[in-house]
Amino acid sequence: ATNRKGKGSVDYKRMIRKITSPFSDFNLRVDEVYWMGNDEDGYLVSIRWSAEALHSYDGIYGFPTDKKVQIWGIHQQCIKSSKVIQEWMLFNELDLMMQIEYARK
Repeated sequence: ATNRKGKGSVDYKRMIRKITSPFSDFNLRVDEVYWMGNDEDGYLVSIRWSAEALHSYDGIYGFPTDKKVQIWGIHQQCIKSSKVIQEWMLFNELDLMMQIEYARK
């Protein structure tokens, strides 16, 4: 939804920290992994995940509500020579913001 873009591990880690830092007790689960490909051509990988977390800290989602939220998403990766060459991530950010706003009421 926000069209975040980055390049390299430093940008990636910064983006993930910005998204997750408002939450404590972040319980991430990998629900499913699908892949196709081979060592020579590389692999296309899909990872479906879900998480529960407590909105405990100020950050990009505003002041903390101390309420539990549900987060889910999917990562699509292109992997060659054991390295992630490209990755696309989608997660329920609008739903997450709605959960947080509802907790304020």
